[in-house]
Amino acid sequence: MMKKINKYLYSFKIGLQNSLEYRFDFFLSIVASMFPVVVQFFVWQAVYTNSSETVINGYTFSGLMLYLVLASVVSKFVSSGFEYEIASDIKNGYLSRFIIMPISYLNYRIFRFFGQKLIHFIISLIVLFVSVTTLHGILSFDLVYGRLFIFFLVLILAVILNFMIFYALSTVSFWLIEIWGVIISSRLVINIASGGLLPLAVLGKHTESILNFFPFKYTIFFPISILLDEVSIRQVIFGILIQIFWIILIFILARIMWGLGMKKYISAGG
Repeated sequence: MMKKINKYLYSFKIGLQNSLEYRFDFFLSIVASMFPVVVQFFVWQAVYTNSSETVINGYTFSGLMLYLVLASVVSKFVSSGFEYEIASDIKNGYLSRFIIMPISYLNYRIFRFFGQKLIHFIISLIVLFVSVTTLHGILSFDLVYGRLFIFFLVLILAVILNFMIFYALSTVSFWLIEIWGVIISSRLVINIASGGLLPLAVLGKHTESILNFFPFKYTIFFPISILLDEVSIRQVIFGILIQIFWIILIFILARIMWGLGMKKYISAGG
């Protein structure tokens, strides 16, 4: 039992070392993600200036800007990135190493992923704290600090959920030679559907009601709504249950897809 755990702890260590090597790149990527927010600042400033309404789709200008800044940080934290590695493992035959070794590929990816996320989590917390503290004075918004613990809990579930979404998506690599286009387009759609680009309310009530049937909003929009005290405790509890439901459902789907894909992989590889 301990030997099995040590194997996966080694995977965690690999992920941690990898994130330490590229921690500055991650920080730069957060800074770079702020440029679209700057562009949106001027766009939405023009919209609110030329509108007779001070509240559009439930958001004031300051409230919208706050959401966009938080969305940039949260979306960077929950992001995956390993789907390219999985596609490469399948395409180049590196997956065969895991077939002959007594190790679960899924567990290997989970431990390595969270090893990488540990440093990202620390950096994201610092950036989030600085952003919230700075914007608290500039935009004059109320922040319920008592909800920070719930926010972090939901954020961890959001990371797991996003991991499972992209792990399941990666199984397409068994049937397609190149999935770069699929990954890029899926990332764009998921980013919009999760509220990473704009609050879902801005997309319209009809669109928001449709997106409620998908898991994506629970990776970015839902955690931010908790931090900004836009949902009741009852809605928070319900949302957490929905997160857990989607994690289990997508996990089962991913296992089924992976099993079918492995049959094709072994058959093709002999």
